[in-house]
Amino acid sequence: MENNSSLGYSNKLYRLGDSWSQVQTHRYPNDLNHSYHIAEHYKLEYVNVGYGGAACFDVLTQLISIMFDCKKGDMLLVGIPNLSRVGYMDDEDNYISSALYSNEQLLKMKSVELITNTKLQFVINKNIVHQINKILYELKKRGTKVYTMFNDEQGYFKTINCIPIYFTHWIQERNWEDLSPKGNMHFVVGKQKDIAKGLIKLIDKIDNGK
Repeated sequence: MENNSSLGYSNKLYRLGDSWSQVQTHRYPNDLNHSYHIAEHYKLEYVNVGYGGAACFDVLTQLISIMFDCKKGDMLLVGIPNLSRVGYMDDEDNYISSALYSNEQLLKMKSVELITNTKLQFVINKNIVHQINKILYELKKRGTKVYTMFNDEQGYFKTINCIPIYFTHWIQERNWEDLSPKGNMHFVVGKQKDIAKGLIKLIDKIDNGK
């Protein structure tokens, strides 16, 4: 990927998604998220707008928050959460999301029947991802590099420049997942650069049409 800083482009990598886009820098200040290392590889400034518990609607709002700042030479790495994850408005116009409430809190809410209807949640989230994909298509036409990455196979359909892995499974297959108190968020400590190297190879294959 060419560095366009000398041409006046902004050169940022925007990472969107849920907790898989994060690490615990307060505990492991030298074990930065893989997206940071991807940005470093392509000589881009790293900007993470993802956050833990994000559902597809949250990713859409993340995208809206940065879409007008995206320029030619920028890169978007969009993590797509499990399509059964909660994200909806209840009857009292409150936004209910696993990014905002714990599972215990969610289960006490009047609208719990909506979050337990997995089939309905899939339909809603697939439509949201479709809208995300349309925005990404327009950004790609402007010259922004765009890559999508599904966390798992639940509800998968083809999106723009989709990295050909299910991220959580890919991490687990390589024994890079650690959900214990010793883990760095969800990851084995010290594996972020390895994760970045693997994703960079897949991104370069997409760019080279392979």
